[in-house]
Amino acid sequence: MNDPATSLNVPPPRYLLESDSEDEEGEGLYGGGIAQRPKINVQPLAVSVRWTDEARVYGHVTVAVGQASRYLKRKLGVSYGVLTIDRAGDPIGEGIEVEDALVISIKEEESEGVWELARAIRQAVQADIW
Repeated sequence: MNDPATSLNVPPPRYLLESDSEDEEGEGLYGGGIAQRPKINVQPLAVSVRWTDEARVYGHVTVAVGQASRYLKRKLGVSYGVLTIDRAGDPIGEGIEVEDALVISIKEEESEGVWELARAIRQAVQADIW
């Protein structure tokens, strides 16, 4: 019964069971199956996008994350942004206006919260091209 090639998700062959009785109590229930784990529902932290002045519509929006965002911010030479992005009161990014475009610079982001972040930015910023 100790065969590493067999799956633990299926019952063992009938000839490997200890009993030959066809009407075993609990037939079909085997302890080697997958245990049911409780589903954990993690709520992402709220993301807020705040404009420093008033909201505008942009022709182009570019979102940069991590090292790319630091590089763009340094090359653009802009020290202040037109919007700030916070997660649970912690600043995680800002938007910098360049001509008719908006460059959004975001710190490194964990994969769990990236969709909530994208949704919040998409709702707050109106643009023709993303």
